[in-house]
Parts: sequence; C-alpha cells; structure tokens
Amino acid sequence: MRYLFYAVISLAFLFAILQYVPPKGIQSAPSSFSVGRDRLPLIFAHRGGRGLYPENTLAAFTGARDLGVDGVEFDLHLTKDAVVVVCHDPTIDRTSNGSGTIAEMTYDELKDYNYAYHFRDDEGDNPYLADPQSLPTLDQVLEVVGGMYLIIEIKEDGINGAHVADQVARKIREKGLLDRVLVSSFQDEIVDYIHRNYPDIKTSSGEKAITQYARLTSLQLGYFYQATDAAMSLPTTEYGVDLRKFNIIQGLKKRNMAAIYWTVNEAEEMQMLIDLKVDGIITDYPDVLKAIIKDLE
Repeated sequence: MRYLFYAVISLAFLFAILQYVPPKGIQSAPSSFSVGRDRLPLIFAHRGGRGLYPENTLAAFTGARDLGVDGVEFDLHLTKDAVVVVCHDPTIDRTSNGSGTIAEMTYDELKDYNYAYHFRDDEGDNPYLADPQSLPTLDQVLEVVGGMYLIIEIKEDGINGAHVADQVARKIREKGLLDRVLVSSFQDEIVDYIHRNYPDIKTSSGEKAITQYARLTSLQLGYFYQATDAAMSLPTTEYGVDLRKFNIIQGLKKRNMAAIYWTVNEAEEMQMLIDLKVDGIITDYPDVLKAIIKDLE
C-alpha cells in the first residue's frame, strides 16, 4: 500500500511538472494564422459564407471578400480530366441542377450547371436562378480571394488527393501565398504527403493528429504530443466531448500552432470562443461574427 501511495504521489508530481515544461515539437516560428494573446480571432467564411451565399461559388467568395472578413474556407475535388474544382461534395446533386460524380466527369461536362440552383435566402427566394453560378476552378477562386487568409481542404484521398496537393502547392508558391494559406484534409495520408513533399506549405492537422492531441490533453499528457502542423482546426465537440477547453487552446499556442474552430454559427458560442482567445473561427455567418468583433474593438 505504501508503494502505491508513493507511486500516485510521484505521478501527480510528474503531471504538475509537465504543465510548466516546454512541450515537445514546438514549431520554429509562430504561425501567421496565430493572432496572439490580446488580439481578436480571424473570421473565416465557411465555403464562402454558406449562410449568406450559395456555397463554394464565385458569388460567395466575392461576397465574403467585400464583407471584409479575414479569410475563407473552401473544398477541392479533382475532375476526370484533372482540373481542380471547388466543391464540398463528391457529387454535384445537392448544390446544382445537374447530377453526377465529379471524378467521373470532365470540367466541360460540369461547368454549365447552376451551382446555386438549390440556394434559398432568408426570404426563401433564390436570386441566382437569374444569375447562375458555374463550378469554379481553384485558379478562379484564387483570383478573387488571393489577398485573404485561406483554409483549403482537400477532399480527395489516394492518388487523386496527391494530384490535388501537387497543384495546390504549385499555385501557392507561384502566387506567393505561403504565409496566407493553410492546407487541410481529413485524410491523414494527404497531410503526411504534403509534409514529405512540400515542407514549406503550412498544414492543419489531420483527423488522427487531432484525436491524439485531444486525448493526451484530456489525460494531462499534452506535453507528449509532437506538433507537425501550423494549425489545428477543431470541431467544438467530438464524440460528445467538448473541445472548447482552455488547456486545449493554450497547448496549441505553446507550440506556436493556431487554434481554429468550426463550424460556429451561434453568437453565444462565438463570444465564448473569443473569450477563450482562439485564433480563428469558421462560420456560415461571417456577418454575425464580424458584428460581434466590431463591438469589441
């Protein structure tokens, strides 16, 4: 019993010490997405602000830019003829008046549908029936939002995911956007591919890394997490666990990683995350978040 007592005391002492020891895997310089202790978070329009505009369209990205938010988040797929296009789903059925799988269609086959066809504004109207929105390419979107902060999510996996990553890396370098773009993917293999082949490209952690970090932090073992990314984009909850925690956010900041949360649409939750000093908030309603932040400036 005495040995058990001493073991428990020793573990408690170790955990206490680890809270003050610099964590493993600190990034060499603060991420350009990290806003610092006293600044307000960056505003990211989710898919261009899908609560205000038809998602992932040039109308949405133009609207977000003109609204004056800090950045946008959008998703990438690869067409049959290797064109990188901006769309969330692997199929076009939900957003357009067409039907089919992007990977099985050429860009010419995809581009003439209206990708705002199912959009409805607060009044239940669709002004884009008279102003149809084509499926945008990565190049077209970068022309609109190249001066903003960008979170680019690669939806493809395997060889197609690698092809998209290759094109994204080339475009980021060509346009001088290395400090303004985060590349993310739920496919850990794609994030690892970018680490190996494009170490100058800033990445947001994959699903496995997020799960590992959250578990270690919940056990007071966050010290052992090895950081390899410039940022971590977190849901507010995962498997019923609340991830809006001070120690989760501060652990990332200690590693010079940006703490970014998605997808946050309620004003009360936006304020909560602002109070927790997160670095960025991804929202369908960037106008709501912008108004809250304006009142705090």
